[in-house]
Amino acid sequence: MPASAERAVLSSRRTAEGSVDSSGPSPQRAAATRYRDERHDVTWLLSHQPESVRQARKLTTKALHHWRVTENVSDAAVIVVSELVTNAVQYATPPLTLHLCHLQGGGLLIEVADGGQNSEIREGKERPDDEHGRGLAIVGMLTKATGINVNSTHTTRWARI
Repeated sequence: MPASAERAVLSSRRTAEGSVDSSGPSPQRAAATRYRDERHDVTWLLSHQPESVRQARKLTTKALHHWRVTENVSDAAVIVVSELVTNAVQYATPPLTLHLCHLQGGGLLIEVADGGQNSEIREGKERPDDEHGRGLAIVGMLTKATGINVNSTHTTRWARI
């Protein structure tokens, strides 16, 4: 893992390249006033390519270990991050960011933002013999709440564990 990515885990809202994320809080971040402190809030700018899914899992694992998140929450979070980043890479346009916020009480807010849909994501239309199309259903089963925010410049899918 690049040293800059490791520093991002320890610093507040910095991208893997080291620049500060100035996009401002999402509605989920603004509503989640249960932050412990800024050391438990991090954002990474990821490249828009399949390899970023593996990178996102590694960054998530490292951050959650650093924050001493329970194993159950950590395992679920890594799967959720993997599914949301995979969807962003497959179905959306750049840029791609991953945001994690460790909430008081051990909860976690996960946000994956992208440049918007480039083709339709098939929610709930999967058939038993389909190879793909179950990611968002898996996310729904592993989380307490999920949602999507769309504006003119980006789409953010979020989940709370």
